[in-house]
Amino acid sequence: MLRRRLCAIATATAVVGAMVVGVPAAHADDLDTTPPTATIIAPVENQQVPLGAEPAPTVQFECTDDIEVATCDAVVGRVDAQAPPLTAGNGMPLDVTWPGQYYLRVTSTDTAGNPAESVVHFEIVGDPPQDNTAPSIQIAAPVDAAQVKKGASLIASYLCEDSESGIESCDGTVESGQAVDTSTLGFKEFTVVARDKSGNESTETVEYEVIAPASVTVSGTIKDTSGQLVPGATVQALLAGTSDVVASTEANSEGVYSLTLSEGTYDLRYRGPEGSRIGANLKNRDLSQDAGINVTLGQVGVTLSGTLSDGVGGLLQYAYLTVFDAQGTQVASQNVDASGAINFELLPGSYRFNYYGSSTRLGTFNVYTTLADYQTDTTLDLNPNAVPVTVHLLGADGRPASGSATLICYLSSPNTTNTNSQASGSGDITVYGPVTPEGQTCGLTVDPDEGPNINQRITIGPDGTELTVNVQTGVTLSGTLSDGVGGLLQYAYLTVFDAQGTQVASQNVDASGAINFELLPGSYRFNYYGSSTRLGTFNVYTTLADYQTDTTLDLNPNAVPVTVHLLGADGRPASGSATLICYLSSPNTTNTNSQASGSGDITVYGPVTPEGQTCGLTVDPDEGPNINQRITIGPDGTELTILTFGAGVVLDGDTEATNDGDNVADAVEALAPNNGDGNNDGTPDYEQQNVTSLPVNGGALGGGANYVTVAAPAGTELTNVYTIDPTDTTKVETPPPPGVTLPEGLTNLVLKGVEAGTDQTVSIYTASTQNVTGYAKYDPNTKQWSLLPDDRVAIFADRVEITLTDGGTGDDDGQVNGRISDPGGIAIVENLDTVAPTVTGATTSQPNANGWYNDDVTVEWTATDPEPSSGLAGQPEHTIVTGEGASLTAESAQVCDTAGNCGTGKVEGIKIDRTKPEIVVTGVADGGTYTLGAVPVAQCSASDALSGVEGVCSGTLTGGNSNGVGEFTYETTAIDKAGNERRKAVTYRVVYRFDGFLPPINDPALVPGAARSVFKSGSTVPVKLQVKRADGTQVDPLTPPEWLTPEKGSATAATVNEEVWTDPATTGTQFAKTGDQWHYNWKTKGIAAGFSYRIGVKLDDGTKHYVVVAAK
Repeated sequence: MLRRRLCAIATATAVVGAMVVGVPAAHADDLDTTPPTATIIAPVENQQVPLGAEPAPTVQFECTDDIEVATCDAVVGRVDAQAPPLTAGNGMPLDVTWPGQYYLRVTSTDTAGNPAESVVHFEIVGDPPQDNTAPSIQIAAPVDAAQVKKGASLIASYLCEDSESGIESCDGTVESGQAVDTSTLGFKEFTVVARDKSGNESTETVEYEVIAPASVTVSGTIKDTSGQLVPGATVQALLAGTSDVVASTEANSEGVYSLTLSEGTYDLRYRGPEGSRIGANLKNRDLSQDAGINVTLGQVGVTLSGTLSDGVGGLLQYAYLTVFDAQGTQVASQNVDASGAINFELLPGSYRFNYYGSSTRLGTFNVYTTLADYQTDTTLDLNPNAVPVTVHLLGADGRPASGSATLICYLSSPNTTNTNSQASGSGDITVYGPVTPEGQTCGLTVDPDEGPNINQRITIGPDGTELTVNVQTGVTLSGTLSDGVGGLLQYAYLTVFDAQGTQVASQNVDASGAINFELLPGSYRFNYYGSSTRLGTFNVYTTLADYQTDTTLDLNPNAVPVTVHLLGADGRPASGSATLICYLSSPNTTNTNSQASGSGDITVYGPVTPEGQTCGLTVDPDEGPNINQRITIGPDGTELTILTFGAGVVLDGDTEATNDGDNVADAVEALAPNNGDGNNDGTPDYEQQNVTSLPVNGGALGGGANYVTVAAPAGTELTNVYTIDPTDTTKVETPPPPGVTLPEGLTNLVLKGVEAGTDQTVSIYTASTQNVTGYAKYDPNTKQWSLLPDDRVAIFADRVEITLTDGGTGDDDGQVNGRISDPGGIAIVENLDTVAPTVTGATTSQPNANGWYNDDVTVEWTATDPEPSSGLAGQPEHTIVTGEGASLTAESAQVCDTAGNCGTGKVEGIKIDRTKPEIVVTGVADGGTYTLGAVPVAQCSASDALSGVEGVCSGTLTGGNSNGVGEFTYETTAIDKAGNERRKAVTYRVVYRFDGFLPPINDPALVPGAARSVFKSGSTVPVKLQVKRADGTQVDPLTPPEWLTPEKGSATAATVNEEVWTDPATTGTQFAKTGDQWHYNWKTKGIAAGFSYRIGVKLDDGTKHYVVVAAK
């Protein structure tokens, strides 16, 4: 038995449920007779797992189906155990705490009820731990000193447990769940003996007394569902929960019955006269006194019974039977004991069966049946249809050789048996398998004691199969494996597969990494997986390669380092762990699960990722939530900087990397206010070339200084940004003028990508603008300070906006070159009492009736100076409004009075829409092709994101012929409210429905899978076809179909499979209409025989259709 403490090869700490892969369901009229596929990914067949391996290998499997998977379940158990197997979930780690032979079985059904099964065997190797403690026994029934009435149902219930080596056997007077003897009076003993896997034994005995019961009478009337009495109905009393009949009687002519019993608990079975198929069952009736029971009989079921075995004379080790109805729903199941007896009572109907298990001779087996109708009691025969397969194993000297054979059969036919049979011996070795349907085979592996394995696919006839296998000379594949990154192997395993995907060899890889196989020359691929102290778990897959000579293998993982620089919210190194999981789908790839922990820099390992594929990185800081990121890995590895605040920030490169060209490390910018979004525009500053955040006064990463954020116009680029402490005389030789204070110090910036000679507004976000009155600039060349004019400084609660002119005011390089240089900072200076001029403006033209322009708008300005006025220096030039929008603003040039006060004017709410509306054509697609009779209606709709559409979209359809086929053009027009007009045309084609060429030609388009037609050379080939609408009704083309000149193809050895036709050849190139078909007789006289020919037809819808035939 498996150990009671979840005797689990698979523990309960992993993902619940199986991986189910499916595709959309087929049409309801389609009959699905193809079973699903159950695939076991890990462990692999005959894998050896070290006892106590850390981490333990995990269970991995999947189920697929062409239509849809209904169930996908797995169980795991010990081969020599008496206990039933336990459920295993996908991703569960194997329990590697006790050595022995184990199996994993995956079963699946699709929505049509077709079943599938896959089984692998694996071994946990190592010396078992010492166990000197005897197992414990708990007997729940019978209870010690209990009194039980004679004939009463008493079910044995007991449990054996062992927390160390596990239970080997647990045997009672009867098996747990079976009836205890109550057939005779007197005292009786019930004994349970338990033995663990280390040989420790314990015994527990209880005593019970069987006493005589009193007599009771059960009587009443029996009616059917219409209320009519049922004379001749039978009544049977059975011991509750058994099939043992203890008394019976029949109802008299008045439908009245009377039955005398010993007091006790009974199942009462009522049945109508033979053939009536009516009855009733009363379960667990306590008859401790006389009882009157009137019964109404309804429809009852049929009994399905039988005796199951492995079909080849072996002893059942375990077996299980499930019953499914026509809808694929499981309606009954039964554990099948060594006797093989089965019994079900079901409603009359259609059922199918799945009988699986293991025996001493056949090995593991799985029998599937198709639906059959059961209207009467039936004895079932579900035994495997296995027959012997005898291998005559001969050595190089022609004498019998020793070895083993494994025969694995997974067949897809209905009413089939799948098996995994193993045996060993010298000379003749017999395994068993089912008769193989046509086109299907079983896999046979012969493992000689000396020489390489021999694998082949075989067919098995009704009387079995015999074959001779000769031991052959192989090639040696060897090498030294490692994790590829200098770690020590904790456990590793290597499997070898041939070109057909059959596993042909496997080896546990120890700490030395040495591997050695002797195989037949041929093509092989490898799967090398395991765990190491540095890389973690890994899985290497290779593609097929040819091995004809001894070869040294290099299968080591191609892993490279991935370094995580982990920083806390304060910018200082943080502690935590990282996990990198890579599951890649490319050939010759490495999958890994690498883990490491540390403070600051943490290094894990993974493979170089192919284009379009990524690995999953999870970083778990000691403080803060996990951070998950998909990453790519280059040939030299990857570096990432991760900050742990909030939901986490992941940056490419090390802590000094800058990816936006502003001279400020991304990690520094990520620590700015608002989680790295210093200007609060919704985008992190380190992702924007025109926004930079950094500590004030030259502060460094993790230094705790306040931040300043510089935001330039979109489309420009900030470079060479850094801050300066104005009190640092090594960098600022002249202190600020008296009365000027720089609360956030100086910020140097270079703004690139501006339009030459234009003004640019730069926003400076700071912790506070309280008392800020201006902006001070420092020229490091002249070492002079100046104030930016007031009209170029705007102060808000969270920022100060400054206006700089390329080559003019505020640009330190003084050149009109599309580049502005500015070292400066927000300043607190003495406030001046000034009044700026007032500027008003008006447009020189009027919008259309909808209030919109669709071109530039000119605004003329008028300036006045409020009293007391010092006089204006001049009037501003007119402004031309370009661009587009629903509320544009025109702003005048700055106007100053003679006292130096300056102002500007604005005209707002100007609406300009220069963009034509968009047209969407629905129903048909440009370049689309549609079938006559199923052509969608072409329609159009228009939209305009700015001014909106004036009216609706209109369209005109042209083209095609009078039959309604050919090329069509749908032309549309739409105008928006600003007067912009859009035209759009969609062209599509309408064709006839052409299903394929008609017999006698076999056209795969009409009959998928049909054999190619081969005609006798020199005979006539009748070429027939029909032209239809989409609904299948025929239509005549305007011009007859046109015969296309046949094209000679490749040579063929196929024989003639078509009738010899001698009809006269059709002259010309046009098909002729005969009845409801178009005909063209192609005379093959004179063409080269033994070749294929592509023949075809051209229709007046412009399409051409072809089929390939052959002449022999």
